[in-house]
Amino acid sequence: MRPLATASLISPRDAIQSAVRMVERDANGPRVYSLSATIPGEDLDGRQSATSAAIDQMAWNGGARTRLFCVAAGNVPATPEEPYEVAHYQSRNEEFPVESPAQAVNALSVGACTEKTLGTVRTVAPAGDLCPVSRTSQGWNARHRSSNKPDVVFEGGNHVLDPCARTSRSVAETRILTTGHTVAEELTFTGETSAATAAISGLATRVAAEHPSMRAESIRGLITNGAVWTPAMESQGRGGHDARRRVLDRFGWGVPHEKLIRESATNALTLVIEDELTPFDTREGRCVLKEMKYFDLPWPREELQRMGNSEVTLTCTLSYFVDPDPLADKRARRDRYPSHRLRFRLNQPGDTAVSAQSRLNQLVNADEDDDLSVSSAQDGNWVVDQPRSDIGTLHQNIWRGPAHELAVRGGVSVYPVKGWWAERSGPDYRRSVPFSLIMSIRTDRTDVDLYAEAVANIPAHAILVEAGV
Repeated sequence: MRPLATASLISPRDAIQSAVRMVERDANGPRVYSLSATIPGEDLDGRQSATSAAIDQMAWNGGARTRLFCVAAGNVPATPEEPYEVAHYQSRNEEFPVESPAQAVNALSVGACTEKTLGTVRTVAPAGDLCPVSRTSQGWNARHRSSNKPDVVFEGGNHVLDPCARTSRSVAETRILTTGHTVAEELTFTGETSAATAAISGLATRVAAEHPSMRAESIRGLITNGAVWTPAMESQGRGGHDARRRVLDRFGWGVPHEKLIRESATNALTLVIEDELTPFDTREGRCVLKEMKYFDLPWPREELQRMGNSEVTLTCTLSYFVDPDPLADKRARRDRYPSHRLRFRLNQPGDTAVSAQSRLNQLVNADEDDDLSVSSAQDGNWVVDQPRSDIGTLHQNIWRGPAHELAVRGGVSVYPVKGWWAERSGPDYRRSVPFSLIMSIRTDRTDVDLYAEAVANIPAHAILVEAGV
């Protein structure tokens, strides 16, 4: 992957916008955009840049026909003259932050991992760990962080050690075979976050082709919902929320598994809800939060109860796009970069629809959701702590625990938090906004049928990813 080169008269932002317009002049169907170029000289501390804001604006596209952009996280610089220093890998490239425009909150940002090891030949990365040159968000300034990046990772290749064992480089055996650029060169090698981004873009395209009416927000959410941390990633997350935050900064939600994304099965089901809500209203001359949505999910309660103490995994994903304010950082109002913000909360054990909604209604006139963090029980079954899972426009968390405990938590609420639209009074800022909620339940047991009970209860506005696709 190389930095985006542009003529002096056109900015990277304008070049990308022009390319999208050219592609869409004669396009009728949905498209997925793959961007492997990074922008040198733009911010590396997590704050939004001119280019990332442009990506967010193009993805939002007025909120009606949203676009999906898959954007590379960027690579640690290395050349034959100045090869990669193995010492950078010990901290998993903490000192090389994700490059612009991969901090775009509406984008699907892609890093790289690797499974390419060579037996007796010493490689830098263990199987299932970070590709040696993949950048991470570990070094982002907490004040400027507005999302968790990368969102996912995919194969980007490995390095072998040089004889000095202080530096390393990629070789053909640790790179990825692909088609060449010319007739004379039918095959060639690729790698790093460019290759990972291309692979994820291809996966997103297959999902879009299979579900042509599905929103871009849903496709992005399905991909992260179907991602899994490898054993090497899981081992780095042992030690509490701080350790798991570092894993999230390095790998996002892990490696997407196409079978999990495109199919449900008897012991694994995925539910997609596409809906909208109106976040703001004006009362007595001031903005207030207007609407939340509560979903009584088609939970396979009887089957979960029958499973008793068997462990199940619930992955919850809320994906939505926002209208960005590129000047928010200059106004020292990072929280007002998005037009609006949404949150989801799963029912507490024993909650009814009434009690769950009553607990959330305390937020109606609040600027932030800090009160909810205090009032909600923080059970230890969630993988990521609530403050970290609640940033950005892709909110995901994983619950692991006994099946019978999940059986009584079959409701989820989606509610708004204020953004810059709340400071405007026109009717355009009191509009409804779309969102996608993806819920998946998985278990290692093969003698259960979660799918059949759920499909019998599914509401008309939800989409169940069907078995055997």
